[in-house]
Amino acid sequence: MKFKDKISVRELVEFILKSGSIESGQFGLGGIERAIEGTKIHKMIQKKFKENYSAEVNITYLYEDDEYSIEITGRIDGIIDGEIITVDEIKTTNKDLDRLEENFLHLAQARCYAYLYAKEKNLDGINVRLTYCNVDTLELKIFEHYYTLAELESFFIAILEKYKIWVKLVCEHNKSRDDSIKKLQFPFKEFREGQRKLSVAVYKTIRDKKILFAEAPTGTGKTIGTLFPAIKALREGLGSKIFYLTAKTITRTVAEETVNMMVNDGLVVKCVTITAKEKICFLKGKCSPEECVYAKGHFDRVNQAIFEALKEKIIDRQKIAYYAEKHKVCPFELSLDISLFCDIVICDYNYAFDLSASLKRFFEADKNDFIYLIDEAHNLVDRGREMYSAALNKRSFMNFKKKYKDYNKLKKALEKVNRKFIEIKKRLNKAFEVWSIIPEDLVDSLYECQNIIEETIVEHKINDDELINLYFEIINFIKISQLFDENYRTFIYLSSEDLKVKLFCLNPFKITSSILNKANSAILFSATLSPLDYYINLLYKEKVNKIKLKSPFSKNNMLVILDRSISTRYSDRENTYDRISNAIKSFSIKKGNYLIFFPSYKYMREVLNRFKMEDTDVYVQNSDMTEEAKELFLKRFSENKGKRLIAFAVMGGIFGEGIDLDGDKLIGVCIVGVGLPQISYERDVIKEHFDNAFGRGFEYAYVYPGFNRVMQAVGRLIRTEKDRGVVLLIDDRFDKKPYRDLIPELWKPVKYISKDEEIEGLTENFWNN
Repeated sequence: MKFKDKISVRELVEFILKSGSIESGQFGLGGIERAIEGTKIHKMIQKKFKENYSAEVNITYLYEDDEYSIEITGRIDGIIDGEIITVDEIKTTNKDLDRLEENFLHLAQARCYAYLYAKEKNLDGINVRLTYCNVDTLELKIFEHYYTLAELESFFIAILEKYKIWVKLVCEHNKSRDDSIKKLQFPFKEFREGQRKLSVAVYKTIRDKKILFAEAPTGTGKTIGTLFPAIKALREGLGSKIFYLTAKTITRTVAEETVNMMVNDGLVVKCVTITAKEKICFLKGKCSPEECVYAKGHFDRVNQAIFEALKEKIIDRQKIAYYAEKHKVCPFELSLDISLFCDIVICDYNYAFDLSASLKRFFEADKNDFIYLIDEAHNLVDRGREMYSAALNKRSFMNFKKKYKDYNKLKKALEKVNRKFIEIKKRLNKAFEVWSIIPEDLVDSLYECQNIIEETIVEHKINDDELINLYFEIINFIKISQLFDENYRTFIYLSSEDLKVKLFCLNPFKITSSILNKANSAILFSATLSPLDYYINLLYKEKVNKIKLKSPFSKNNMLVILDRSISTRYSDRENTYDRISNAIKSFSIKKGNYLIFFPSYKYMREVLNRFKMEDTDVYVQNSDMTEEAKELFLKRFSENKGKRLIAFAVMGGIFGEGIDLDGDKLIGVCIVGVGLPQISYERDVIKEHFDNAFGRGFEYAYVYPGFNRVMQAVGRLIRTEKDRGVVLLIDDRFDKKPYRDLIPELWKPVKYISKDEEIEGLTENFWNN
């Protein structure tokens, strides 16, 4: 067996030779905006030296010996023809060129290019040139060296020898993985209803390199139903890596448990979970070698930490923390590096979809061969709008102008942005305005301000988290401004204290489509992906595979009562508090645990103030609950035996989705209202946009997002085939279009009532039978 691999020169050099510490505030070359700027500068320099200068020269070299076959690829910035051929490597910098010294990694990269080119052209020796360009002044500083082919070969082979260890590790693992996948059986005796259909649809979608939208109700077994066929597809070469993307920690845990179950059945895989930097950081954001022992010398130790961690199959948060502590390296950066060697990466949506936070090492290319499994995909619409919108406040620039009044250049740049805000303010006729154009003068001033903030931080070694945050907010605003089209609006908010400008994404489908199209295939699935066309129109809009599965649970296990005599519309609420309180009492006659969901905290408190019931423990969700308080709240459902527990919560909140209360932990759910998002300027603009696009503005802005909250809340009740429970829907709108058409099949037949006393009779009859 030959150990085969393919790697770029840059990846090879950085992985083997990178050393030293993680430095905070290293802004020089990061991000898309710098890449674009760097590309422009590269072209400018290449034109300047156009005589005898060949730009962007692709190079490929196949290294082979008895054991290894490694393909090394790259693109040389420039080849200069002359008596002695010169390889030119161009780098951009914001540093003062007079104080700039050549970077070891940059030179190493250039030396590798020089070796590959000299080898290909049979040259005895070659010049290596490093050309640095200051991004602000466009001045150049050049370093030149001459190397013989023998010198370059010795250098290059030494790097490759160190890399062979990793190639062997990966190749041996891949063989073991593929052998284990071939033998892998579905981990349960039989498929649940709909689960086989889901798995077949997933596999065919991956095989055909397409996109699948799947609505798979609770109990279908979505996690194993998507992961199992995706893992099978890895062995067939239909993808090199699976990204299991989630919105919540609980779904990441379920994915880990599912992979672990298959590992216990003999599957050989490497699976890593990436935890947000702020959650896994040992020192909570003190990311500089002066303050953090894990940042200091990180790159000197990290490869050993990776090598040891890869002995594990499931590398979760605890394992990452263990190896990071053992080797004194940054746990977040360690998890990212480990992910390069893993078959399955479990992480949040933003690592694939957020333009600022995405993993550049995986998603920067126009195309990849990855499989995306996107869990709870209904969350991606609002997350997309959030990720692809950006806002800035006038006050921030004024505050920093005062704070940095002694930094003249920075002060002037901040003042210039402030003046552009003032010009916008003068154009306003009311406190909230919607524009269909970008405030271009503001954006232009931000480009300059971004560069000067960066220059000031680097030059004066300023460690100000708030200023750094503003810097990244400016970058994000500029980036979003470049996406602005008919799916965007500019919102201007004026108050007595401030002026805010927000670039708001109405429909994220163009951006999410471009990201999904990079993948080999993508599976978007959820228990509440209804109506499917709504999510397709907002996330992809091109031709897709779609599947809608039936619930595997028996209708006999759930009673759904609809009280259509009560209106919970905002104008009617004052007249409903007592009636809803009485309805809750009637619906909870059997001792056990109940969740009551309200459209707002105010509504919930009004009913709570009137609610009195003997032999009942009452718990209430607060708007500022800590993680510990949330866990305590949920713990009550497990501890309560033989009593009645009524928990008051808010729809769309932390208890309305992503919690499992199976068995007798929950026997009743009451939904007050149809879950409409709060009426707002932003929602009304979304409504207008989709009125024009599809003639269904109210549905797209309010009804569908609201009803998803309802379905998620009701979905807390029946989690297994043995669970039984009662659902009480309170609002006359549930019996009218379009809500009536959205009622899931599992809820039918709905029992309609118009008097409170009917609730008790229906519930009593359900529990007695």
